Amino acid sequence: MRVIIPVMWPGIIATALFTLLLAYNEFLLVRVLTQTNWTLPVSISRFTGGEDPRHLTLAAAASVSATIPIIIVILFFQKQLVKGLAAGAVKG
Repeated sequence: MRVIIPVMWPGIIATALFTLLLAYNEFLLVRVLTQTNWTLPVSISRFTGGEDPRHLTLAAAASVSATIPIIIVILFFQKQLVKGLAAGAVKG
């Protein structure tokens, strides 16, 4: 445990961040199964289909507000993410 976990930690962080991104941007499952409680990507897609130009500004604002939490998490775990991605590319 004292040897394996510290070596695996960057890979665990990288995998967790990619899983967070996939779960955060889940589109199809939420769109098909729910009618009222939608995630941000599903709500943004509703704004882009109309002809009203105000909807595009709402979609842009929602896109920025959906991106900011992910950027904060990635910046917080950037060191572990780079280590985890680089550790898989080492041959030998």
